[in-house]
Amino acid sequence: MSSPSFWKLACTLGKNQIFVSKGKRPQRPVYIQLGTYLICYGQLGSHVVDTALKIGIGRGTVELYTQQVVSAIRKLWDRFGGQWMTEEEIQCVEGAIFETTGFEGYAGSGDGPLVPFTQAPHINGKAFFGCKGFFGVRFMDSHTK
Repeated sequence: MSSPSFWKLACTLGKNQIFVSKGKRPQRPVYIQLGTYLICYGQLGSHVVDTALKIGIGRGTVELYTQQVVSAIRKLWDRFGGQWMTEEEIQCVEGAIFETTGFEGYAGSGDGPLVPFTQAPHINGKAFFGCKGFFGVRFMDSHTK
């Protein structure tokens, strides 16, 4: 993520009421919370504890910051992406995907999160060991009409 994009997103998210302190202690700035989220989820499957050590905060604080950022981003859905593609856009994207890959009827795909396991599965355990150095699976989604 570029620096201008980061600051624009931080300013946009900062308008959300979730970042307003309700207690006696003020919350950390939105840019710190957004940075924590990006380190945790943007660093090739970084573990919560790894993120906490890098930033110097507790594990629970990492989880709180990421939950708040995700909640604020979801509330932006109506403003920035509240609708799926039009029928014309779907046909255009389907055609481009078909020309590139040969897959017919696909209007897009999404790369899902990598979910780590605490130990190897009992059946075919080695098959679940990834290049990130731990056992896990990736959730994927394929969007069709």
